[in-house]
Amino acid sequence: MPIRGEGKSRGFFGYLAAAVFAAMSFCVALPAAAQVQSLGFDDGNTSAAVDGYSGIGGNGWAGGWNHVGTGTPTVTSTNPLTPGGGNYLSVDLTGADRNVIRRLDPLAIDLDQAFTISWDWRLDDAYTAGDQDRINFFSNASAASTSTSSSNGWIIGAAGQMYGNNFYFYNSADGSFNTSNAVDTGIAVAPGTTYSFSVTVNPVAKTYDASISNGSAMFSDTGLNFRNPTAGLDYLHFGQRVSSDTTGRAFSLDNIQVTGAVPDNSFTPAPVNGYHGIWYENEPGSSPPGGYGPKYGGGLGTYPQQTNAIAAYSASDDKTFFVYGGTDGTNNQLKNMIGYYDHATGQFARPRVLREVGGFDVHQNATLNVDADGYIWVFAHSHGTTIGSGNIYRSANPGDISSFQNVALPDGLFSHPGNVTLSYGNSIYDQTNGFVEVYNVYSNDRAVHVATGDLNAAGDDINWDQTSVNDTALFDMGQGHYAIARTNGSKIGILANYHEGHLNNRTNLYYVESNDWGQTWQLPDGTPITAPITSASDASRIHDYLSEDQLVYIKSMDFDAAGNPVVMYLTVSDATGGGHNAGPQPGGRTVHTAYWDGAQWLINDMLTTNSNYDHGELWIDAAGNWNVLGAFLDGPQVWGTGGQIGLWQSDDQGATWDFIRQLSFDENYNSTYPRLVTDADDEFFALWADGDAYDPSDSRLYFMNAEGTMVYRMPTTITGDFAAPELVFAIPEPATATLLGAAVIILLSRRR
Repeated sequence: MPIRGEGKSRGFFGYLAAAVFAAMSFCVALPAAAQVQSLGFDDGNTSAAVDGYSGIGGNGWAGGWNHVGTGTPTVTSTNPLTPGGGNYLSVDLTGADRNVIRRLDPLAIDLDQAFTISWDWRLDDAYTAGDQDRINFFSNASAASTSTSSSNGWIIGAAGQMYGNNFYFYNSADGSFNTSNAVDTGIAVAPGTTYSFSVTVNPVAKTYDASISNGSAMFSDTGLNFRNPTAGLDYLHFGQRVSSDTTGRAFSLDNIQVTGAVPDNSFTPAPVNGYHGIWYENEPGSSPPGGYGPKYGGGLGTYPQQTNAIAAYSASDDKTFFVYGGTDGTNNQLKNMIGYYDHATGQFARPRVLREVGGFDVHQNATLNVDADGYIWVFAHSHGTTIGSGNIYRSANPGDISSFQNVALPDGLFSHPGNVTLSYGNSIYDQTNGFVEVYNVYSNDRAVHVATGDLNAAGDDINWDQTSVNDTALFDMGQGHYAIARTNGSKIGILANYHEGHLNNRTNLYYVESNDWGQTWQLPDGTPITAPITSASDASRIHDYLSEDQLVYIKSMDFDAAGNPVVMYLTVSDATGGGHNAGPQPGGRTVHTAYWDGAQWLINDMLTTNSNYDHGELWIDAAGNWNVLGAFLDGPQVWGTGGQIGLWQSDDQGATWDFIRQLSFDENYNSTYPRLVTDADDEFFALWADGDAYDPSDSRLYFMNAEGTMVYRMPTTITGDFAAPELVFAIPEPATATLLGAAVIILLSRRR
């Protein structure tokens, strides 16, 4: 029943006392585990902090403020609403509707359980209620519905059709707007008076409890009905409607609090009975003998090379966790899979399905990190603005893949209307600096952006930490770019090419780096750059391959002991305009390294290969040797993607290379896209997949040790919870090598 009260002034705002008093009679109990989001506009007029105007998303809010009406609300402290003073929001707009609107984050506040909203409000101009002169506070599923309407949920306001200048609580019987569907609070609108409101929403019953206080009187009621039982509760509207567009009707807003349960965003990834990779093809072609197959294709569970990393070793768990594009082994439908190898037992856990992607577009494969607390982070990708929506997941518990939680993203980050365009992401984690995400934004084409920040690993607040996010457009020229990123301590290095006119016309080679975790960017000689880079002839260009009609396919990157970058890439002639196609090309395909020696870029040829999409990984070991693990040896599908895996090493900074050994020997399938493990244990150093490069096939996954002396196939059948891998290749120890073993070693030493 309604509760009225007379008494001492709350000094304009002991609104907490009123809220407690009202809550004593409310029938809705708040969840025991509560989360309070508060807005006092302490950060002022800013779009770089949560508690400012227009603000940004975070701390329970899905984005910053919006407003309806002409003009801009302003944070000020000249005439505070509360005796304690401080900032508040002054809203002085013109137009019919004059609202400020903000959305609750459903991943941070559980909108399916009871939650409470409270705020302070003051009218700063005269008011006479009329048919179209209204004050209104309400919830909605949209920022677009800016006045009381049949799409609203709970409503508090003042309007001529209701109770004149008195505030009302809406209490729907049939959804119409009249006094039979409203409760008169008896508290009148008075300019200069600060009102404290509280609304406790019951989403299950489709009701709300409300209270209002003007500092000397208060009114509350319970069990009030929504105007629309199916209305959205996430968009909060604070405002009014004015019949004369130019009539002054300023108001002030402060002390917004939301208290609710933390939602259970966790889910249990379904296990599958073995490790099976996805098969994919791009720009299908005729299989030999009539052609040279698709532009690229095969078992691409560890594709694409523009993403990083896909595997990481966790010393605290003694496990290597990894993600891959996989299937359940019964059909070729893409799933973002996660699995791990337990170094203590030498066995693989059953892999689990993090995301049912569907189709077979492997650009939607994922990346993975393990943070300082042992939580596993997975960045599941979209492909542009039309294929899929990106997701970020975090394990519910450290070192455990049996339960994950969705991660809330701030407004605007990785986003495009309708989905999250987290494309071609390089997710990198550092215990001191947090996360960096290098990804493509499809606003025009493939612009390279860098978002740095710290993903909050607290179990009750899984959000990108807005206080440290810095999102920078770094490369934005022509038809866009592909990029790869690596780190060396606090240094971030980014290697990119550039699409000149068409996505298949990828050329030139660029490099920039940051020594302060993405706050500023420079060339390797320390020369600052201004982002974004928009000129193809920018000083960040390593070499002008455009003028030479050469296409460029970036592969890998690492740093020497002095922090100088070493990059690896492939070039092919495009003199005839078909250099992107599979099959023989004039001049062949050459894999190069480019090394910044502290003063200049030194470019060396490494080897030749048969496909633009043959991939290799480069790393520099503790002894300073450069190493490459690559699918650069001829495989069964000679002109197809990948081939046999080989290991090469250089002890003179890429001037010459020694072929160490071949690591795969399958007579039917090409191996593709070997990838390194972050912070790898020697037992599980790199992984790759295989498949027929021309025609649909099954696909298996493999891993090798750091020395490249042992290769295993991951188990394709797991009947229990764990299974051991299958040894498919091993170099015998010298003391036990047989004549047969010696013959194998001689065979493996052949060069391509």
